[in-house]
Amino acid sequence: MPALSFQGEWLDKLLSGEKQQTTRPQTDRFKVGDVAHVYNQQRLRIMDKPLRRMTVAGVDMIYGRGYPFINEFHHGMYHAHFLGKVKITEVYDILPVNLSGRAGWAKADGFTDFEIADTWFRSHYGDDWLMKTWTVIKWDGWLERYFEQDIGQS
Repeated sequence: MPALSFQGEWLDKLLSGEKQQTTRPQTDRFKVGDVAHVYNQQRLRIMDKPLRRMTVAGVDMIYGRGYPFINEFHHGMYHAHFLGKVKITEVYDILPVNLSGRAGWAKADGFTDFEIADTWFRSHYGDDWLMKTWTVIKWDGWLERYFEQDIGQS
């Protein structure tokens, strides 16, 4: 199963289902029908991640994987690391400089508008990001979700 890892800024948009698409440097790792494991900051130490309330499936996952015990576990909270599983529904390549409907793409990717997306992609990939080919990966809801979103977030 392929993995999708996201930065912490996307955590609650992922958990709420608001974000069901990601755009990555061009890749052939994802295929329609794949079940992807979704992680929050996969390479960051689990204990350094924010606490979120677990779902029933999340409690089972924590026990099954033998993750380290913390006191908050008894209150239904744990560090949001392995968020769950999604089934990939669409995979296609885009060249942003030629992309019509940029606003719709940006919103589906979790940004409020294209200008915010442009600023984010420039800061992470350089000013020429619009001239590169990217792969869009989409899913439709969670097959399994292990954490709840922070209600104070949107």
